[in-house]
Amino acid sequence: MNATFDELSAVVRGGLPASAYRRETWWSNDPRHAQCLDGWGSAGYAVVAVSLSSLVVTFHAVDGARWEFSDAWVFAAVTSVGASLTEVIATGDAINHAILSAAEFTRAVPRLLAAGLIGADQATDRYWYTPTGSAFYRRRMKGRGLFGWIDAIPPALRRLGPPVDGEWELDPGEFDREARAWHERAQRLR
Repeated sequence: MNATFDELSAVVRGGLPASAYRRETWWSNDPRHAQCLDGWGSAGYAVVAVSLSSLVVTFHAVDGARWEFSDAWVFAAVTSVGASLTEVIATGDAINHAILSAAEFTRAVPRLLAAGLIGADQATDRYWYTPTGSAFYRRRMKGRGLFGWIDAIPPALRRLGPPVDGEWELDPGEFDREARAWHERAQRLR
């Protein structure tokens, strides 16, 4: 897909910076650069060609897994001391005013396990931060409030590189039962 710099500047808040017009390196696919991390990289594209003379950039769709917002949401809802599935659901609700879906949860857990950020024991219904996950959380959340994870955790996960997908199965209906249990408890707390 080709796009002119003017087309891109029209959809980027504040337009493209002057360096985008002067330096090909601005268009690198380096995930440490915000324009890649939060721009084309997070949308599933990579820059394959840039012409500063023609002011045209060529993007190509990238196959493979990408960190999702819900992966960050699950990570932010886990605690260092360990939480049950119901507690993860409750914390997720508290920090995002919504309930995770079973699909979001079962996709996120193996990704976070593979990244070494959480531990999980299905037999005891516990999810916790590993030492690496605790350090990751503290470093990203320093000076941020309850909702600071929304701005801090998703880009931090993307900086880790693509997630590794795996399997995490819950007993049939388990997630829905736990979500209902939290919902009923929350109603009583109001």
